[in-house]
Amino acid sequence: MKSAVCNTKRASANIAHELKTPITRLCHNLLTLRDEADQFHTSRDKDFFRHLDHALEDSQRLTSIFDALLRITQIESGARRSRFTRIDLAQIVDTVTEIYQDVAEDARMTMYVVKKDAPVIIQGDRELLIQQVANLIENALRYCPTGSRITLGCGLDKEDGIAWLKVADNGPGIVDEEKERVFERLYRVDKSRTDGGLGLGLSLAKAVAGLHHG
Repeated sequence: MKSAVCNTKRASANIAHELKTPITRLCHNLLTLRDEADQFHTSRDKDFFRHLDHALEDSQRLTSIFDALLRITQIESGARRSRFTRIDLAQIVDTVTEIYQDVAEDARMTMYVVKKDAPVIIQGDRELLIQQVANLIENALRYCPTGSRITLGCGLDKEDGIAWLKVADNGPGIVDEEKERVFERLYRVDKSRTDGGLGLGLSLAKAVAGLHHG
């Protein structure tokens, strides 16, 4: 079964790589067409512009999906470990808090930070860890009801010397039967949602955790 999973991931990566170029070219051509069409716009062109804008939005969404798939594949391959440096998880928490504290308040949620003043040093990829935490917080902001609490923290368990980085919320959570599938690429718990998500945020979060032996 493990071999089948690996082959499936490899096939997905190859497909994403092969389709990335034509999708990018399509997006560029639609942007060019949109710019040229603006020069000859008349009141009779409303339907044309609406369909063109929808096609452009779809092509940009496809580009985002392929970028994310290729990024996840690169992370899972372990290639990013060559970029590991000495980083402080406390600084990761501070950076993400600075970005999302006001966003949480605007969404009428409360963001708590749990960490000590001492640094929590690991070998890791700062960019990927920030993206991982940001994905989890954005999920909480998107799916938790007004008044929810989001907790972001890090620390070091002195007994075993293991560093930890955590995002938690008190929202509705995920039903048990869905928990095994939420990390699958492009899988969405509620198929009827039209919030613009790609269904890849948790896949990337898991890949980043695995890269850091989490």
